[in-house]
Amino acid sequence: MEQPVISKDASGHLVAALDPGGHAVVRVQPLRFFPLTHPDEHWGLLLREEDGSLGKEVMSIPSPGDLDPVFRRLLEQEVNASFQVTHILKVCSIKDRGKVFNWTVETAQGRQSFDVGNDKRVNMIAEAFVLINDSESRRFLIRLDEMDPRSRAVLEMVV
Repeated sequence: MEQPVISKDASGHLVAALDPGGHAVVRVQPLRFFPLTHPDEHWGLLLREEDGSLGKEVMSIPSPGDLDPVFRRLLEQEVNASFQVTHILKVCSIKDRGKVFNWTVETAQGRQSFDVGNDKRVNMIAEAFVLINDSESRRFLIRLDEMDPRSRAVLEMVV
């Protein structure tokens, strides 16, 4: 794989020189592609348009671990910032409130409560993860293999 030259411009935007001479510098956004079960594989660089929207894919990165460590660190920072996910360590309770479920969970940041609509905002991924989008568009991830038996029993209510 040809190595892109990745840096930040004076405005703090991520840019990549995609040609061997380093002349075609474009503003980019790295993106982690699915499946989420393999977070260190299959990334891409998408063109970041002038208006901030995402454009076409300009480079596929099948194995980000093969990148220069400095470039990889820059990409990881951007990927993580664009896909903020709170990892749930324990499910304390899920209460049915009619049109929403109120979740109380333990995370690395402490106990949190949030509401989730009953309109398919809780999604099973590859029988190993549960991805949750709450009513405030925050994302939470549960790794089923890390859940205690009581948390799994509470999860059965909505998954």
